Amino acid sequence: MYFLFSNQGTATRVILSNLISLWSGPWESWRHVPNEHKTRLFERFQMHFQWEDKWNARIHRCWEKCIAGKFPNLLRNVRNDAKATAKEKGKNVGEDMTDLIDFKPAWIRSEIWKQMLDHWNTPKWKAKSLRNKEIRGRATGGKHTLGSQSYASMKRKAAKILGRELSVHEAWKQSRCRKGSRPLDKDLSCSSSLLLDVDSEGNTQEENIVWVDDRAEETWVS
Repeated sequence: MYFLFSNQGTATRVILSNLISLWSGPWESWRHVPNEHKTRLFERFQMHFQWEDKWNARIHRCWEKCIAGKFPNLLRNVRNDAKATAKEKGKNVGEDMTDLIDFKPAWIRSEIWKQMLDHWNTPKWKAKSLRNKEIRGRATGGKHTLGSQSYASMKRKAAKILGRELSVHEAWKQSRCRKGSRPLDKDLSCSSSLLLDVDSEGNTQEENIVWVDDRAEETWVS
């Protein structure tokens, strides 16, 4: 995927969009998706891209690795969005996941949503979720804000537009600050490569940056 498509972002967005539009089971992870559904998902992906037959096996492996990697964040976002919506509606959300029964995403059928909530309510799942949360909490640097774009891809794109390599500090802030507050957002949105190394508003942007989380800022300071 990442080496066969010129636009990695488009390919990964198509994969996620297809997964959501064809979601039809209480799937916990990619390995729980029935083979016939996996085949249907890849066929849908093929409708968006063309390649020579010799690349079929290689592309399928990359596609499967990518779509499998989408599951953890997708399901975590589904739960977080449901909790946020419930709280906005005045619902007191506790540890019981069935509190979210009325706040499913539009693309998941009601009977499937109930099965997913039942699974997330089991002691085994909650214990695993807690372990994963602790592991993420121990990670240094905080999460990045590049979306489907890789760190290396961001650096290559920036170097092409700016006409120079990003410094370590620039790359860190560009990948760990929220969109709109990142110091180089203005320059990187410009198609011209004839840009000054220092923006006239650079100091203002520096003062107004918003870190994606506390770990990102703490790592920067340290």
